[in-house]
Amino acid sequence: MILVIECGDGCLVYTQLVSDQVYEKHLQLSAREAESRDAHSYHCATPDCTGWCSYDDDVNTFFCYLCRRFNCLTCRAIHDGQNCLEYQKELRAKKYKDPAAMLANSTLEVVITVIVVCFLLELSIDEFL
Repeated sequence: MILVIECGDGCLVYTQLVSDQVYEKHLQLSAREAESRDAHSYHCATPDCTGWCSYDDDVNTFFCYLCRRFNCLTCRAIHDGQNCLEYQKELRAKKYKDPAAMLANSTLEVVITVIVVCFLLELSIDEFL
């Protein structure tokens, strides 16, 4: 991090307060802390990607600028080339064969259940949670 100090005669003095490595470390820690405290955060589903977003209830997709992939917030997954219904059908077909698909399918079922309950009770998801 660079600190810029203006001298009395108009000159600028540049001083590095911490090393780039220390700055980057604390920047990453701060970003992870912000993500963990945000009730509306979603972490990119691409393995090893550090991208995340804070979303509104009316948003269904998130484009990660780090890995350049679209994440479906409804399915909580990346399903390129498929709409949600096609992806859900594929999950159902795989759910008895693949442990990762079984986990994604159970997560999706919980999300759908919460949405249906909120609709029936005329609540927002925030009010329900």
